[in-house]
Amino acid sequence: MWRRLKSIGSLNVLQSIWILPDNDESRDEFLKLVEQIKEASGKAFTCIITIDDEEQNKALIEGFNKEREIDYIEILEKCKDFEKEIEKETKRQNFTFAELDENEEEVEKLFKWFKK
Repeated sequence: MWRRLKSIGSLNVLQSIWILPDNDESRDEFLKLVEQIKEASGKAFTCIITIDDEEQNKALIEGFNKEREIDYIEILEKCKDFEKEIEKETKRQNFTFAELDENEEEVEKLFKWFKK
């Protein structure tokens, strides 16, 4: 396959290529990553592509949705774990400042993760 690609003038640009949704948030985060890569003497390129084939575009969108579904399932599991922890501590009547502080940290982590 490599020889065939080379024969049509292809260029192996990087070890991997990532596709992001075309929105401001993704663009901003990716540009930050590009800067980090360049600061570490790495190479990074950005470009905007158009997929004309509707079926391929649909498959790409389905791929994005599947990845997000996996993320949401994981965060929901963590939320359920947190809820169980709260129930356990409530039954034990463990209402100490240290426990409250720990719970607030956990909620902040969950909110940050959800935002990402």
